[in-house]
Amino acid sequence: MIGRRGGGSRLGRDGFHREAARLGLTLVPPPADGDLRTLLRGPDRPTAVAADNDLTALDIYEAARTEGLRVGHDLAVTGFHDTPLARHLRPPLTSLRLPLRPIATALVTRLLTQLRGDPAPTEGTELPADLIVRPSSSHHPPSP
Repeated sequence: MIGRRGGGSRLGRDGFHREAARLGLTLVPPPADGDLRTLLRGPDRPTAVAADNDLTALDIYEAARTEGLRVGHDLAVTGFHDTPLARHLRPPLTSLRLPLRPIATALVTRLLTQLRGDPAPTEGTELPADLIVRPSSSHHPPSP
């Protein structure tokens, strides 16, 4: 997973790494120098990159273009948060959409519980997210 230092949550990263290992995927750390083009050069370059947010995915798109790679053909890219940017990139970006209304409801409910002095749950709340699949993550043959 490519992202900005300090971005994302530890639980999210841990879950991503756990699921990648379960699927037998090889994870490559981002380049130490931060130059994504370094990651995309050579015969051992990744075939897919998961960004920890949609803005970082835009950086990956630019690095891929600089290296002569076509997102959605030579390199699959996914983002996180499904911001409006995702729909407007070319090709449109596959991204994970968070359930913002249920997240807000869970947070307010927990806050009100604490304000009433009732015992607050000690465990977190797991809410399902939606993977919005768009052309950045799959091979589409070139148009004639």
